[in-house]
Amino acid sequence: MAIKIKKLFLNNFEKFVDFSVEFGNSVTRLIGLNGAGKTTVGCTAIWAGLRGIAEKSTGGQLIGSRYHFIRDGKSSADIQIELQDETTGEVVVCKNHITSASNKITFT
Repeated sequence: MAIKIKKLFLNNFEKFVDFSVEFGNSVTRLIGLNGAGKTTVGCTAIWAGLRGIAEKSTGGQLIGSRYHFIRDGKSSADIQIELQDETTGEVVVCKNHITSASNKITFT
C-alpha cells in the first residue's frame, strides 16, 4: 500500500495565517528564501499534523511547547492533511487543533 500526502492546510500555524497547498503526483520541491517557511511546510506541519506537537516525559514533564507553533496573537492553530491510498483511491483526512494546553488529532 502506498499513501501520498495530497493536500495540506494551515491556519494560524507559525508564520502562516491561512495557507494551503496541493501536492502533485511527482516529487514536490519547496524553494524559497531563508525564513520563507519551507521547513514549516515540508517538515514541521506534516509532523505536527500526524503526530502532535509536545510529549510528556516518563516523569510527566512536558517536552516542547505547543504555543510556539501558534501564530502570535492567536489562541489556536489548525493543521489538516489529506492522505490518499494510491491503490484504492481512498482519502483520509487528518486534523490537528492546537492550543497552548493541548492538541486534538482526529482522522476521518
